[in-house]
Amino acid sequence: MILDNEATGFTDVSDGSSGRLDGDAVRAVQIIANQAALAVEIARLREAASHHGAADAMSGLYNRWHFYERLYSGTKRAERYRQPLSLIIAELDSFVKFTEERGETAGSQLLRAVGRRLDVNLRRKVDVACRHEAGTFAILLPNTPCRKLGAPLVAERLREAIEATEFRNEDNDMLGRFTLSVGVAGYPGHVEDADELAEAAALKTAAGGKNKVVVYSSS
Repeated sequence: MILDNEATGFTDVSDGSSGRLDGDAVRAVQIIANQAALAVEIARLREAASHHGAADAMSGLYNRWHFYERLYSGTKRAERYRQPLSLIIAELDSFVKFTEERGETAGSQLLRAVGRRLDVNLRRKVDVACRHEAGTFAILLPNTPCRKLGAPLVAERLREAIEATEFRNEDNDMLGRFTLSVGVAGYPGHVEDADELAEAAALKTAAGGKNKVVVYSSS
């Protein structure tokens, strides 16, 4: 298991026969082992981050500071290994109005409930879900292309999950039903650096309209 040109572990593989694995099998095992090394590293970073105030107190996800840290490191990794990186910016529609009517406590309860709903629809220990600001969430998708069956598909799944949920707080009091306005952008296909990636996804969130997924286009 290799990560950043360093061995982080080993994988013992057998096909049940006495023969050696052929070249295709060895390459497949290498890909799986390196993906496992990445998952282990992400888990290690998440554990370390918990000791440095990386959690958002309201949503239970990572906070804005941690998002930008992972955004910059993620684009560097994507460039180094020539892997795609996608970003989803999802705004909870009518969140400001909800907090004005129901209060900050209800707003915090809603953010926690939405955070949990988003998190269960992502790849555990791979995707990075953060609260970006107010009722906006940022989700980094490592090694995920911004193509139809990649990040846009994940974004649509998240939008549908929120739309289908009747949110309640810990006391089972009704919070209501909500929708997401979602922008999606990819690196390096759409942009040249981390800042442009965040800007592109946020731009599409603002321009797309409520309860929609809009994918950034550089044209």
